[in-house]
Parts: sequence; C-alpha cells; structure tokens
Amino acid sequence: MIAFIKWHRPADAVATEAYEASLRSFHRKLALCKPPGFEYAVTFRCNPAPWFAAAEVIYSDWYLMRHAAALDKLQDAAVSGACEQPHATLVAQAAPDVATGLYRHRLGRCDLRYAAYAYWFTKPTTINYTELLDTLRPLAHHQKVDLWIRYLGLSPAPECCLLVAEQSSIRAALQQVETTLSQVSTAFIESPLRTWTTSWPT
Repeated sequence: MIAFIKWHRPADAVATEAYEASLRSFHRKLALCKPPGFEYAVTFRCNPAPWFAAAEVIYSDWYLMRHAAALDKLQDAAVSGACEQPHATLVAQAAPDVATGLYRHRLGRCDLRYAAYAYWFTKPTTINYTELLDTLRPLAHHQKVDLWIRYLGLSPAPECCLLVAEQSSIRAALQQVETTLSQVSTAFIESPLRTWTTSWPT
C-alpha cells in the first residue's frame, strides 16, 4: 500500500470551520468518484511540523492507494467531474505553501482511523530495515500501530512514520518528531475499510 501525504493549511483570512467543511465536501465527492486503485483518504489536523510552514495549525491528507500507478488516476479524478468544484473551492481557501510525500506501508493493518499520534524519525544507522521491523513488531501485537517508510526518497519529512493510537514508550528510543493527530475528514469507498497487512520485505 502506498500513501500520498499532503501537508497544507488555510489562508490567513479563511476560518478553520470553513476550511474543514470544504475538506469534507471534497472527500465526499472523491469517495463517489472511486478512482481506480484508490482505497481511502483521511485528513488530520495536527500541530506544526518542522518541514512545513510555521503555522499554529496544519493539516495532513493521507491518500491510500494499492500501488503508485494509482496516483495519476487519483490526480485526474480530484480535478475533474464531480470533484472539480469542491477541489477548486478548497484550493481557493488554502495557503499557497504545500508539502507532499510518498510513503510505503511496512507494518500494521493499514487502518488510519485510530491514529492519534505520529512519530516521524530516521532509521538509526546502527540497524538495518529488517532489524527495525523486528523491534517494532512486538509493539504492533499489543497496540494499533502502522509503520510507513518513505518511498523513492520523495518527502521533506523524516524517512519513517509510526502511527499509533496512544503514546508509547517506544518514542523514547527514537530521535523523532511527534505530532498529534485529530481526524477531520475521511473518504471511504464502499464498506468502511478492508483490513490490510504488510509482510517484510515486500
């Protein structure tokens, strides 16, 4: 599973309530369009991140796709048909500064609805990726956890992102940036969510 992540914020003159209403309107239309390869999307309100604009509140959109090739289909659907007007409204309300990243799922159930915290970190040079997974797997057995790793080097954010439902002691072992997440909007196709698992390596 691939996640296209977009960090954005409303323009200074736009009220938070109006911006979030536009996000929900766009996601409703996107779910109806059902772009090929698109699974679902979640938008979180989160605290500022060092790789994005200095703002009191920012947003991160997570668009989950079965494969990277679906990104073109998602882009086309987002700016045409039923999505065209809601997307245009959202763009008009947003500040011009935007950051994007591409991440690949490595551990967990690929269910972002539970996520309340994101730990962004770089893999320690003293371990390899298999050892990183082995370290985090026991945590995934007892908590709702998803590990995402930067895909093709495309992101200004750190290499790894661990999404968790509650704060974990693992954060003390990671040189990480912690962001709190509050779900604002979702775009689900058909039933709420199928369960995905990812083995290592893929």
